[in-house]
Amino acid sequence: MSTENIVVESTLSADQTASFDDIGSTLGASDIDRDTAIDLFFNLVFVNGNVDYTLWVEGSKRIMNAYAIKKGIKCIMQDGTLNPTVKTMWTRFTKDVADKHGIVKPTKPTTEAKAKSEQRAKAEAKLEVLKAKPVEELQAELKSKLANPTTSSLNEAKAITKAIEAKAKDVEKAEDEATKTVRKSIKDMLAKIDSYSDLVDIETYIVDMISNHSPATF
Repeated sequence: MSTENIVVESTLSADQTASFDDIGSTLGASDIDRDTAIDLFFNLVFVNGNVDYTLWVEGSKRIMNAYAIKKGIKCIMQDGTLNPTVKTMWTRFTKDVADKHGIVKPTKPTTEAKAKSEQRAKAEAKLEVLKAKPVEELQAELKSKLANPTTSSLNEAKAITKAIEAKAKDVEKAEDEATKTVRKSIKDMLAKIDSYSDLVDIETYIVDMISNHSPATF
């Protein structure tokens, strides 16, 4: 049987192309590293909280072609249809991806949807740049933008305000995680104490500390 395969033209980067090809070759070799291939595919197509349509479509072409090459079979049959073996592999693979990561092939984006997606991506990139600045610097910029308000400066002020709020949420989240870690550590240590009297002493100390505790002032 001829092993002639399709010529895959895409807009993928060299790294993306190599990664999708690796997935196809891995699936064509055996199922030993199947879970790794599933995770890699997810990481490649799931971008900014969404499944990227172009990456899914272009990536699937690379994977199916590399799979066929590894198997030594045609990817596309003489009548122009996808090789049933390749089709079965892809159907099974995408089902496994859906079962493990909860994602499926997205619908093809419209021109309007694509424009909105690009706009969101730019806004998120701008937010990350602003979040990298100290709060004091952001507050100074905000004050400057509001000093002589224009439509442009007000839009910039909104972005700065969003960045300040996002930084505050990040700090709060970090503090919550730190609190959870310390609480778990204390719980683990208490679990190792067998002495009743020691536990009573610790309980008394904690009760006294809570009753004497006053909220911090800023």
